[in-house]
Amino acid sequence: MAQVKALSPDEMLTHWQQALPDEVVETFNNELAKKFDGKMAIVKTAELHKALKQKGVSVKEVTEQNWLKQTQNLYAEQGWKVDYKSPGWDDSFDPYFRFDLK
Repeated sequence: MAQVKALSPDEMLTHWQQALPDEVVETFNNELAKKFDGKMAIVKTAELHKALKQKGVSVKEVTEQNWLKQTQNLYAEQGWKVDYKSPGWDDSFDPYFRFDLK
């Protein structure tokens, strides 16, 4: 019989959130504060990547670990309505997160 216990969904979420570097959440906080107009904010993915790179966080690792999506979920849990928009095959715009007050 296995000695290691399987993680429950709640335990997995806690584990997943603990693996998220503080620099990622801090960067979202900073960019959100810059862009917030009292009702909403649009934060472009490229701006997040640039700010994270300046803090020494690898964009490749951010992408591989799916940290932007993870952070999006954290903000939703805190009461924000957060949507991620990326271009389709016939669109031409920079991907971004839209934060709205609920």
